[in-house]
Amino acid sequence: MRQTTKESTDTLSAARATPRGAQAALVIVLVAIASIGAAIPIFRDRLQDYFSLSTTRYGLLLNMGAFVGVAGSLAGGPLMARIGPRRMLMVCLAGAIAGMALAIWPGSWILFLTALAVTAFFVAPMNFAMQAYLSDLFPDRRRKILSLSLVASSVFFMLFPLLAELLLSFTRPGHPSDFGWVIHGLYAAAAAVLLLGLLAMTGSARVTHTEAATASSVSTLSTGAIVLLVVLLTLHGTADTVLSIWMPRVLSSTSYAVQPFLPGAVMSAYSLGYVVSRFLLSLLPENRWRRRLMVFPGLLGGTVLLAGILTQNQAWTAVGFVAGAFLWSVECPVFIAALTGAGPRFGNAIAIFSAVAGLTTFALGTSLGALADHLGEAQMWKILFIPASLFPLAGLGGLLWVRLYGQRQLEDKK
Repeated sequence: MRQTTKESTDTLSAARATPRGAQAALVIVLVAIASIGAAIPIFRDRLQDYFSLSTTRYGLLLNMGAFVGVAGSLAGGPLMARIGPRRMLMVCLAGAIAGMALAIWPGSWILFLTALAVTAFFVAPMNFAMQAYLSDLFPDRRRKILSLSLVASSVFFMLFPLLAELLLSFTRPGHPSDFGWVIHGLYAAAAAVLLLGLLAMTGSARVTHTEAATASSVSTLSTGAIVLLVVLLTLHGTADTVLSIWMPRVLSSTSYAVQPFLPGAVMSAYSLGYVVSRFLLSLLPENRWRRRLMVFPGLLGGTVLLAGILTQNQAWTAVGFVAGAFLWSVECPVFIAALTGAGPRFGNAIAIFSAVAGLTTFALGTSLGALADHLGEAQMWKILFIPASLFPLAGLGGLLWVRLYGQRQLEDKK
């Protein structure tokens, strides 16, 4: 991703004084905190009861952010091309803080829906701005730094469900005021942390990499290769997000007579799988197993999850979900690392992916709410089949990409 000439010139001397790693760590932490909304599905029926929502409206509440994120992504791509990833991150942080400020105030579900929408509008481009920023900082270790950033994010996503379950333990069923303090207080704390982070970014020296513009100015991918990678990322992102939203609700439904696992614990274990697998990926040499990692994670992970769902058992469904996540989690950084070959088109490509994935996530996630209403609580487990089937499709798509474009782009090293 090319930085503006002025930004590169202004920061050349500062780059020597401020470690790139420190700036990267700050950005990763702030983006993770901005995604605190990932904890909301853990509140499941308590959130539904608090706002007196049908399952359809509950699905709309949780998936509206994905829809609004489409607009944020479409607006963020061109803006990032003009102002650079770092400034884009700061704009998005300010917008996310504003959205979270709305979520602090008690009110109707419409007000809370608006708060989630405003936050999501800025969080969506914040994610791809972070990826572009990190790719610029470490142009020779893109897969490694993207993997490590996703590992760090997964640590937070592992802690968010545990935090949500802990907060729920302090509330009493049938006492809405207890839950009100939890949901609004959570966003107040997140907004305060983001504000401190924004001030830290504003006052710190900018960091850039003088070779980044040269390294990313040449595209090695054809348009067809870029389009197919965007499709693969969309399949992965849609399946991952929709499952994260609906899995806690399904695991706590009457679909299962015996429920040995708390949904929050399952989601935490799911994120732990991401941490471990992506950390292992970061240890691999940059060019090791590139072709294989485009294909097998989605095929194997999706198959394991589908097998767990077919047991109609809460424990095995949870195990299949966690084990499958350990496998399919590595394909996303591999897809993104391959997409960096788009050169100056990387920013627009990742923005388009974010927009399309947001739209498909909203459509599928909301539709599953309506389908769950139609099936009823006892048959709610069936809705998991639809997003779970997208992972094998991503694996098959990865095989197609390798066959069509990977022979020249990727070189497996045993």
